[in-house]
This record gives sequence, C-alpha cells and structure tokens, in this order.
Amino acid sequence: MQLEKNGIAAIAVIVCIIGASAFLYIKYYSPEDKIIRAGDCVLVNYIGKYASNGTIFDTSYESVAKENGIYDANRSYEPLKIFVDPDGTRYPPEGYEDFSSGYIEGLLKGLVGLKEGEKATIGPIPPEEAYGLYPEVGTYINLSYMGTFKIVGIEKNQPVPEAYVSTYGNKSTTIFKMRDENLKVGDTITFYLPWENATVITKINETKVWLYTTPPEDKRENFTWVEVDEKSGNITYFWENATSIEMMNESVIVLNHHPELNATMRILSMAGSVEYKVVNITNQKIIVERTEGNTSYQKSFNATTIVERNQSRDIIYDVPEEYLAEIFRYMRIFDPTFKYSLDKLAGESLIFEVEIVKLYKTSKMSE
Repeated sequence: MQLEKNGIAAIAVIVCIIGASAFLYIKYYSPEDKIIRAGDCVLVNYIGKYASNGTIFDTSYESVAKENGIYDANRSYEPLKIFVDPDGTRYPPEGYEDFSSGYIEGLLKGLVGLKEGEKATIGPIPPEEAYGLYPEVGTYINLSYMGTFKIVGIEKNQPVPEAYVSTYGNKSTTIFKMRDENLKVGDTITFYLPWENATVITKINETKVWLYTTPPEDKRENFTWVEVDEKSGNITYFWENATSIEMMNESVIVLNHHPELNATMRILSMAGSVEYKVVNITNQKIIVERTEGNTSYQKSFNATTIVERNQSRDIIYDVPEEYLAEIFRYMRIFDPTFKYSLDKLAGESLIFEVEIVKLYKTSKMSE
C-alpha cells in the first residue's frame, strides 16, 4: 500500500509539472506575443505607393522594382529593420542596435497591431505623418530659436545666392523668399555683436527694417570689435580690447583700432578659423600676417572704422532650397511637431503594402 501511495504521489507531481510546463508554453506562445507593439523590432518588406494614383515609388522587393522601372543597382533589396517607436521616446535594446525608428510616423503607427507573417495595407498616410508638408507662398514657419518666417515667394531656376555658392556650388536652384516676422517697432536687437541689445527698431515695412544704434557706456573704450561680412558670412574678431570710440554724433560712430605689435585676431569662415598677427602699424593701416608652412599671407585693415548709426536692412532673405532642406531635416529630428519638408515626397499622401517577415518581442525586454 505504501508503494501505491508513493506511486500516486509521484504521478500527481508529474501531472503538476506537466501542467505548469503547459501553462508556461501557452503563456510564451500566446497570441499577444505574435502582435507588434511599440518597442518591438520587426523585419518588414514593403511596397510604397502614391495614394493619388497608385504609382509605386519605392519597394524592398527587387522584382517589383524592376517591373516598375525604379530598380537601383546600387542598393540592396531586403526587408527593413524597423524599431517600432511612433512616439520617438525609446531606443533599440542591446543587441538590436541595427534596427531603426527613423521611418515616417504613419508607417510606424500602422505596424502596431499587425502579426508576424501578416500582409497588410497601411494608409493612406497624410503628408503630416509621411514626408511632411511642402511650404507654399503665405506659409508661416516657426524655426524654433531662429524665430518665425513667412514664405513670400518661391522662384525656380535661379542662381544660388553668392553667400551659399561655396557650400552648394554655382548652379541653378529654387529660391525661397523668407520674410523675418520676429521684428517690431521699439524692439532692441543685437545688430553689432560687441553692442548687445543696443540697436532699436524705428520703422518696418514689407521689405525693410530701419535701425538706430547707441553703444552702451561700457563698450565705448577698449573693447573687442567684431565684423560680419554679409556676402561671405565670414566673422572677423578684431584684436582683444583694442578698439575705442574716437567720435560719435547723431549720424556716425568713428572707431579707432589700436592693437600692439604681435597682437592676434581671428577670421572665422565656413572653412574654419585662421589667426593673424600684427606685423606693422601706420597712422592709417594695420598689417597682419599668418604663416602656413613656408608661405606667408598678409592682410591690411584700416585703423579707423566708420559705423552708421542709422541703418536700413532687408528683412526678406533669399534662401536656396538646399539650405532650407537642411534646416527642415534638423527641425524634424529635434521637434516631432514640425511638419514641413522639402523631400521629393513632401506633400504626398502615401500607401504602404507591408509583409511582416519577422517579429522580435523586444518590448518585453523592458518589462
């Protein structure tokens, strides 16, 4: 009888173990674990189409690309490695760093709730959740710390403005005319870098602003003068504490530069910063020099600079699309609410036909 009791007890234990194992098996392979949710990593094949006419613009299938005349021999056709993060609040977990959330918001949202092996259609995705809105004439655009600008004109096939030629080349482009909307009569601004908030706005019209500058008392003797070249964008930092106001009336401010021999100054450009040293001083000129290897380069500066107290400046800027596109890309990275873009797909509603090739439940790794 004792053996029988032990045998029954042993069977009971085995049944419990089997039951627990079955419970674990069911829990691990529950239907919920086959569904994509935020924080998961997925391999996704796709076909991207314009919602307006169904034309295919991109795909991960090589055969589809060839059939539709969009094949690119320089790219690989394989599933996207997507980290599903529509809110932009997470990072791929360790071991999945090659998965990215850098895809359009509408696609990431549409993946949530799909299952491994499933084929589905996501969309139409509006431009705001796709590649952004294309700005039009009359559009007001808030560029964060740069302020708000209004698009007052868009001109195609125009030469790149001189200030941008060194970066984008001498070619034709689209010019966006952008009006600075951040200025009001009575506001003070920093028009001359050494004189912070010392320039007042006296008048504004549709294209220009009028300014009047009164240097602060503590920046009239032995201060550092700074000049900005509007065409090239170069910034010249004169000799430290070597400029004083020689004379000032209602119209002009006369500056006198009085560096010592061997005093240094810097010129900052898109190419970098270079330093010059004073090698000669006359009543009218200051000669500076820098050396690279066995070659010396000299520049001369007037010992006197005349500054107009009354200035008028354009408030409409000609901005090439290449530069504006870079600004928009940065804005969209750092500000999820920014909706403008110059991408070739900007302004388009899109549809994606997707196939969920593989699902990795990385969302559970943080639980």
